Amino acid sequence: MRHKHYAINFISLRISKLCLFVLLFQSGNLLAVSWDEVYQAKSKYEKHVKIVQLAQLEDSRAQFVLSHHYRLGEHVQKDGNKANEWLFKSANNGYAEAEYMLASSYNTPRYNFSLDYEQSVMWLKRAAKQGHLDAQYELGEQYHVGLGVERDLILSYIWLNLASRSNRFLATRSRLMVKDEMTDQQIKTADAQLPEYFKRYADNNNMRNAQ
Repeated sequence: MRHKHYAINFISLRISKLCLFVLLFQSGNLLAVSWDEVYQAKSKYEKHVKIVQLAQLEDSRAQFVLSHHYRLGEHVQKDGNKANEWLFKSANNGYAEAEYMLASSYNTPRYNFSLDYEQSVMWLKRAAKQGHLDAQYELGEQYHVGLGVERDLILSYIWLNLASRSNRFLATRSRLMVKDEMTDQQIKTADAQLPEYFKRYADNNNMRNAQ
């Protein structure tokens, strides 16, 4: 009987949420929001309101921006916990810039994050695979020194190649340093894999953070 009571309450709650969603849809207060409206907003506060609505609709870019609003206290009370909450939502929804920011926060602890190189590498991989140049560079460095991941000169060389495609000095320099440490066979293996990596991860048009 007790479990039945909980089940009824749960179903009632779901129905209430559904009714609210339908009302918002019909009124146009939520689902009609777009980034065009954000850009056309007449005030910063109006932009903030639109961003909140988009974030609630799981727009990963809006969630990232809202995280900054809470971080800096823009139009809301400054709240680091809520900032991190929205940052995680954005990253989990695939926004590359949020993924990179999480990686950086774990690598050089800030915003109440603890040092965790493995978590840093995990988020770097996610951002790097979306074409994020800084993430590709730092992932290459992590593979070079074996920080949070097993040391792998081949993967280091590959990711640094991707990162240096925009003539980034640090990535180019690191790539040459890694190459000096590699054997001829390792270079041959890496060169054979490079075309596939460039095809999959070097096209910025594939980046979800270009939404």
